[in-house]
Amino acid sequence: MTFHHFLYTIDPHNTSILKPNIFIYIASNFLLLHLVSLQSVITNQVIHALCALGILTLGIAHGSIDNILYGVKPGRSNIVFIIRYVLVVGLFGLVWIFFPNVAFLLFLLVSSYHFGQSQFVEYNLKPKFLSKCLYMLWGALILLLMFHFNGAELLELQASEYQFYPALSHIIYYSYHYLVTCSVLYAILFFGLTYLNQLSLQFFFKESYILLLVVCSMYLFPAFIAFSLFFVWIHSFKVILQEFEYCKRQLNIKKIWEFIRLFLPLTVVSLLGTLCIVLLVFQFGEAHFLPNILLILLSCLTIPHSFVMDKFYGFLSSRS
Repeated sequence: MTFHHFLYTIDPHNTSILKPNIFIYIASNFLLLHLVSLQSVITNQVIHALCALGILTLGIAHGSIDNILYGVKPGRSNIVFIIRYVLVVGLFGLVWIFFPNVAFLLFLLVSSYHFGQSQFVEYNLKPKFLSKCLYMLWGALILLLMFHFNGAELLELQASEYQFYPALSHIIYYSYHYLVTCSVLYAILFFGLTYLNQLSLQFFFKESYILLLVVCSMYLFPAFIAFSLFFVWIHSFKVILQEFEYCKRQLNIKKIWEFIRLFLPLTVVSLLGTLCIVLLVFQFGEAHFLPNILLILLSCLTIPHSFVMDKFYGFLSSRS
């Protein structure tokens, strides 16, 4: 079985402009906007719990079959992959300990590239250098929007019981300038790729519409809620759909349950590991460190996952 059927599902000439995840994202924003307007403490707690649940399910699940996407076979090669994966996680954890600002900036850069790559992989852009720049700029816009519209909230967190990262304060204070610069460069690069017949104005307006939706969400909601909606529906759910199509074609997966069984083991392990960390933090009475610890944990998992997905997307592009 070749990749042609899979590539067709993400073909830029496909007339399906807005994917199901975008409609779910819009509906979720409207629903949560209504619930937030009730100004109920219990309702807000439920909203935060639902956002956390989304990250812990779809968010974690979209990276739980990295070994399959990397192309490893069951047996020894799978064990070697897991050992390498854990080593990368551990090494980046050490970077956080000795160079926290460097780790924070690397996390932002890798996340930006990963967000943009998953968004634009369907276009199979060339030349590669320009496409990689477009990935980075699109993802950077997402993060800068959060920093810009929720800067006061994040700075308040910075000034709480523990010290955050100077790099975060710098980005928040200059978020408007970075946002304008990235927006201009993004538009120039997009139109440049349009001139090279890699993209069309139709898709420029599509991606601009998605960015506008994110702008509204980041403006209306607190940082955690707004980012959770983006991360769960626009990013994670879209990647899961891509992975499902790949598994259908390459592994002859025909049913949703068969697909769920693929990523269920590592998803459960990740959930249990996260739960243990949270319980330990509360056990030692250091709950105020929890956001910082979860950020570090998320970043340590993001680094190897992003490299795996880069290899996976590159492999798909080479087969187109």
